[in-house]
Amino acid sequence: MYSASQGAIIASVRLLAIELAPNKIRINSISPGMVENTPMTKSIINMLSTEWEINNKKEYPLGWVETDDVANTAVFLLSEASKRITGTNIIVDGGFSAK
Repeated sequence: MYSASQGAIIASVRLLAIELAPNKIRINSISPGMVENTPMTKSIINMLSTEWEINNKKEYPLGWVETDDVANTAVFLLSEASKRITGTNIIVDGGFSAK
């Protein structure tokens, strides 16, 4: 379900970016990896185990994502520094998907 919904969001972002570009409206998305210290992450750890957490963190070359990492990416996308970026999905996952 998660992968299907993520794929739908990414496809929608690309479509909307083209549709809204004539109005100078930019559309992008952010795909974070495992985010440290969120209710969802804590729930997953509680369902699984501390051992799972330790092993999973090893899969992220730069470590799990912090909430500030996602927020800073959003700030960048909202700023003039990204004025020519539209229709993209920025992956903020500590290097997980690069492996």
